[in-house]
Amino acid sequence: LRRKTKGDDGAGMVVPGQTGFPIIGETFSFFSSLGSPSGVQSFTERRAKRYGRTFLTNILGQNRVFTSEREAVKLVWSSEHRLFTHGGGRAAEEMMGRDSIFYAGSDVHKKMRRLVGEPLSRDILKKNFERMEAICLDILDGWSGKTVSAIDGTSSARKNLMALLDNIIERRRKGEEIKDDFIQSMISRDGLPQEERLTNSEIKDNCLALLLAGHATTGATLTWVMKYLEENPDAKETLMEEYRLIQEKNAGLTWDDISNMPYTSKVF
Repeated sequence: LRRKTKGDDGAGMVVPGQTGFPIIGETFSFFSSLGSPSGVQSFTERRAKRYGRTFLTNILGQNRVFTSEREAVKLVWSSEHRLFTHGGGRAAEEMMGRDSIFYAGSDVHKKMRRLVGEPLSRDILKKNFERMEAICLDILDGWSGKTVSAIDGTSSARKNLMALLDNIIERRRKGEEIKDDFIQSMISRDGLPQEERLTNSEIKDNCLALLLAGHATTGATLTWVMKYLEENPDAKETLMEEYRLIQEKNAGLTWDDISNMPYTSKVF
């Protein structure tokens, strides 16, 4: 997070922490931690122990606030951008798009949070649980025996993906294709008042933002889970035993099973 101040010199900051060397800040320490066994956690834990769960640092020439406190996160979301502004950098903004939920400002951001959040609600996830499980299992089966490598054309991935989404949205708006998915839920707002509709640019940017956010968070979580389970065989066996008990009752996972897997919830 980057706190709004009169300048970028930290004036008015009340968050404890340190900003390191002039201009450089703690940039080198932050990026060097990414290559450590515990990743960025090694950077945040050292400072959290010294300054608390909310602390100030300086990365890439800008003051940043790291927090893992519920009330602090609530303050950011409820402030409606009066105290904070996005500070992800120009490259990240260009990648995700200026109309994405992560870079929209003030009133537009509030609108996006509401509209984008509706098709991702608990009830919708419950309704599509079996469908999502089938997709995940199909993808995992396709990975068997293969090695993941860099994809050709990654540098132009956003341009190619935007062209693909343009084509999908155009067909959906013309009624040539109708599906029960996120894009369709956004297009279905066309019959509502103007302020409730979404433009093609808003739909595309938010599709990409959700893909990137979901990939980064889910991928990182699964990677660390696999690492720690391999290093802790007793925990791995307890987790597998919980799965075996579920499999004895059902052929596959159900929504109700999720709430009856306490150890799995602790692991993740």
